Amino acid sequence: MLLLLLLIFLKGAMIGFVIAAPVGAIGVLCIQRSFQYGFEAGFTTGIGAALADTVYGIIAAFGLTGILYFLTHHNGYIKFFGGTFLIVLSFIIFKKPPTKITEKSVSNKHWNNVGITFLLTLTNPTTIFSFLGLFAALGLGVHYNNLFETVLLIVGVFTGSLLWWIILSGTVSYFHQQITQQTLKRINQFSGGLIFLFGAACLIALF
Repeated sequence: MLLLLLLIFLKGAMIGFVIAAPVGAIGVLCIQRSFQYGFEAGFTTGIGAALADTVYGIIAAFGLTGILYFLTHHNGYIKFFGGTFLIVLSFIIFKKPPTKITEKSVSNKHWNNVGITFLLTLTNPTTIFSFLGLFAALGLGVHYNNLFETVLLIVGVFTGSLLWWIILSGTVSYFHQQITQQTLKRINQFSGGLIFLFGAACLIALF
């Protein structure tokens, strides 16, 4: 029994990790913040994404058809909001002067990253279909055997997603104290440009 529960958890963790790993707009944002402010900023950025992945995991696991219907039929509006937000964010990042490497950012500001990335990740409702596909591929189905097993699966999804963001932000922030102000400025500009392209792609896809 314990082995079965562990297997369910590990399957959920694998799904969460695989969904989080492709580097999109949130990944670029996490990398930029880790370079700019260190591990805490990157980690809190990742927490927001992991929570959003968990929400979509819950929808897939419990088969919440009403929410799935809403996301599917309002995909255009959601993408428009997400694309517009990404473009605005890209200009902010592009023009933002780098803070001094020795400067400690306020922790509360870092935790605001959670809400921002949570909303940004939710603006990609196609993620739900990735979850459904992976659930089916691993033989999990849309509904699991009982509530406890389903909750354990969802906890695994959150854990796997969060593990990816810990690895990414930890790796990038290792170089935080070793780069110059000019390099930080270039990172901000490059990150802002990439995020702009992601946002533009969302809006172009509407047509």
